[in-house]
Amino acid sequence: GTVPGLQGRQREVFESVEREFEDLYNKYLKGSGLKDMEHRSMLMMLLSIATYRILNDEIADPALVRDVIRTNQGSMMLALLLP
Repeated sequence: GTVPGLQGRQREVFESVEREFEDLYNKYLKGSGLKDMEHRSMLMMLLSIATYRILNDEIADPALVRDVIRTNQGSMMLALLLP
């Protein structure tokens, strides 16, 4: 379902997460030379951090933010990280 307080603002919040991810990527990963598994792991970590930062500012409920991240990124992380 929709997270309380984000009704009708999903696109705006998604774009904020995207911008935060891009900033983190440029700061920590771009040009790092990481390959394969390490690169994918860093991408997922940066996406999780970006999502946490933006959602925590939006809904100010760390437990709910962690649940959203687990629900929406958990299966994607397993698919990318497991051989």
